[in-house]
Amino acid sequence: MKQRGTMQLAFGILLAALLWALPLHAAEQTQTLNLVQGWNSVWLEVSPTYATGVEAGMAKRVEDVFDTNVVEVVASVMAPVGTAEFITSTTTDSFMKENWQVWRDHSQLGVDTLVRIRGNRPYLVKVSANVSLNVTGEVRFFTPDWDPSSYSLVGFSLSGPVTFGEFFQGAAGAHDVGRIRTLDTAGNWGGVSANDLMRSHTAYWIFSERKSDYAGPVSVLFDGIDSLSFGGGPGTVEVPDPGNQNDTILLTLDELTFTCIDTATRTVGLTKIDPPTTGGDAVSDELRLYEIVPVPTNLLHKIGGSGQVTSWAIGSVVGQTTKTVTIGAHRNWTTGDRDRENLYRIDIGIGAGTQHFWLPVRASNAELLGGTPVADNAGAAGLWIGSIRLNEVTSITEPGAPLQPTTSSAPLRMLLHVNATGEVSLLSRVMVMQTKTADDSVSPETVLVVNEERIPFFEGIEERSGTRIGRRIETVAFDMPRKMDLLTQTNLIDDVAGALSIAPAAVTASNITVYVNSRDSRPPPLVEEYQFTWPLDGGLGGGGLLSTALDKPLLLDPFHRSNPFRHAFHTRHGAGFPIERHIKIRLDEQTDADLLTGLYEETLTGPGAAVDGGTGRLVSPSSGLTSFSIIMCGPISLERVSTVANLEE
Repeated sequence: MKQRGTMQLAFGILLAALLWALPLHAAEQTQTLNLVQGWNSVWLEVSPTYATGVEAGMAKRVEDVFDTNVVEVVASVMAPVGTAEFITSTTTDSFMKENWQVWRDHSQLGVDTLVRIRGNRPYLVKVSANVSLNVTGEVRFFTPDWDPSSYSLVGFSLSGPVTFGEFFQGAAGAHDVGRIRTLDTAGNWGGVSANDLMRSHTAYWIFSERKSDYAGPVSVLFDGIDSLSFGGGPGTVEVPDPGNQNDTILLTLDELTFTCIDTATRTVGLTKIDPPTTGGDAVSDELRLYEIVPVPTNLLHKIGGSGQVTSWAIGSVVGQTTKTVTIGAHRNWTTGDRDRENLYRIDIGIGAGTQHFWLPVRASNAELLGGTPVADNAGAAGLWIGSIRLNEVTSITEPGAPLQPTTSSAPLRMLLHVNATGEVSLLSRVMVMQTKTADDSVSPETVLVVNEERIPFFEGIEERSGTRIGRRIETVAFDMPRKMDLLTQTNLIDDVAGALSIAPAAVTASNITVYVNSRDSRPPPLVEEYQFTWPLDGGLGGGGLLSTALDKPLLLDPFHRSNPFRHAFHTRHGAGFPIERHIKIRLDEQTDADLLTGLYEETLTGPGAAVDGGTGRLVSPSSGLTSFSIIMCGPISLERVSTVANLEE
């Protein structure tokens, strides 16, 4: 055995964002592999990952999953194969094809083409003796995606007797049982009949005549890909609290749709797996799901007879029909982490047996930001590029409404710089250049230029048409505030003093800001100069909170070049609404020195935002956008692209 070895456009995106929420890490389960001597064709539905160490969060290596002296070979096919490539034995020569990855216990380290084990994949495993292995890993909702005119090595999660004929009855000729192949212990592939019983978590070569998404007799549909997400809440539907009829709770609603593809009647159910239910009402559950039914007399909703969903026999679905059920999510936690996840199992009755699908269910409590400011992190020095995908936004038609999931993607780019002492700044653009050198023996140094007046002092890093040019990196989503200091706006001091009835010597930068924000026509002396960078509180580090200071938001004054409500050629739209952008970034625990992930949140307010003591959120007078604050959230990933700690301003 081997050893272990433009800003208007940006605001249009922000305010019209309609996205999906991205998945969090799925819940874990343990799958038992009962391997018999010889060859075994296994469908692994769990994704084993390392919990600690330098590889934390990464898929486990083969030798750490199949940790036994009797495992000799593990192979996995990477893509469907055509009929001309189809193999009928598992000899060594069979694995020489490009679309196979193989691990052998007697090969040298670094030679194996199969290195890590991932879930929802087939594996051929050869063992020298019978052995039972328990593999623990993350699970998610999964259905096959079949390529036409190809064989795919696929398995299913089943319990009880299910025949091939029963399972593939609704495949409408896409998957002919007569062309399914199963592996024997000698390594040969043989046919099956319609009356043969299927084995759970066994991978079969299954031919697809055409493009297909067949996953079984009943097709399951919900808003999501590999999990059901209810977003940030707290909810939009008010119902009586089942634990106290004198009180109410807020729910977020979503639907599950089941379509019976074949002609038989199938039963469907939903069972809660994790966390385990501790009582009839599962009073300890923080994320609770309820069956929701409409009230026809008043177009409202109520909790159905099944109550909290712990073991819900949803009912029968007649052949060639569809059944849709509504589920309400209640966020029953007010402290701790922002996110919660439960694991459910969808059960489909097939004859005397059952097919199973894992369904992770997730929700967030938008009132809990999580994270704590971290100290300045000099180890993060350099230029970072962030990718944001907003997936939740406050309703602008329902005052006071919570964050709600959206239905399409709104990507934003963010630029951050960390200096040598760990202080973080937000940028709107930067030019990557290098110092000039008169001797080739002296290597130039990379510089980051944010003040374009400094560009002539350096040279480009790329040669184009005989000229060296710099590499420009910018974002339209984060334009800098106007310079409102006394030196820049000195021509405004007398106007401000007169408007505020104070002495010119008493005018401050804040006075200038208030004066400009209150104007509905542009002050002629207003200077068009903007900041190069903007400071953020906190340090860039795993598990921390990075934010704009309450008194230093990104301000778009009424005459800002990027104010989305300002129109230079319309006399009535020469001034926009003053808008403050308050930003928070809650970072996950760090596993890579050059890569950070987390949650981005932005609040749009009018001038003078304050913190609500009850919710901890920002509130303010109307900004002109709406009469209340607009909040947007989404996942963010930050990647360091340069370690240069200085900016040329």
